[in-house]
Order: sequence, then structure tokens, then C-alpha cells
Amino acid sequence: MGDTPIFEYFGYAMTKGELPYKDLFDHKGIFIFLTHYLGYTILEEKGIKLIFSAFIFIFIYFSLKIIKLFTNSKLSILFSIIITFFSYTYISELGLNVETLALPFITFSLYIYLNYFINNKITKLNIILLGISFFVVFFTRANMISI
Repeated sequence: MGDTPIFEYFGYAMTKGELPYKDLFDHKGIFIFLTHYLGYTILEEKGIKLIFSAFIFIFIYFSLKIIKLFTNSKLSILFSIIITFFSYTYISELGLNVETLALPFITFSLYIYLNYFINNKITKLNIILLGISFFVVFFTRANMISI
């Protein structure tokens, strides 16, 4: 379970007007608190789970795009996605952790870098989106910014 109940409480408390780092304190990044606040505003705990589910879907989507950079074999793609999904669910505490919030942005960044190195494709928009991805990952958990 980890820190999930704490972050859910932060989302709840923020809907009641309390501010992170002033009224509530945890050493984690602001993106975690804002995500839980947004989820709690939508549908309370179910809204938080909905956002996490969307982030898992985005992670799987960019994983698929990365796999397609290396192969066109439908069997290899299917096998790779199944392995990716089950590996993720095994290590992720059912997806409700801070790594899940950063993973789509890390995977997106990896896709942009690999696409550049393999196909020599880069745009100004990609550079801007890489900066945004860095921002989100840094303000989620700074030790995950290596990409």
C-alpha cells in the first residue's frame, strides 16, 4: 500500500482548501499532490484510480511505439506488450505509486530519444514536450530524471 493513503488524504484535504507544504507536509514533489487533488475533485478515490489508469494506458501506448521502432513482427510486438504489462503490474503495487505518475513521461521521453537516434526525427514540439516531461518527473521524484 505504501504512501497511497497519505496522498489520497492530501487530495481530499486540498479540496477543503488546505495547501501542500503549508498545511500538509510530505517531502514528495508537487505533481503527486496535484494529481491526487485533481482525481479527488473528479470522483474522489475513484477519480484518482481513473487518472492512474490513464497513466498506465499512456505508458503501454508509448511502450508499443518504442517496440515498433525495433520490429514490425506482430508476434514480437504482442509478446513484448504482454511482458511489459505483466512486469509492470508485478512490480508496481497495482499501479498506485509515484512511479506510475512518472512512467508515461519517462517512456515518452525514451521514445523521443530513440526515434531521434534511429530515424533522425526531432521537432521543436518534441523538445518542448521533453522539457515538460522533465518538469513532471522532477516534481514527482527527482531521482527518476535520468532519461
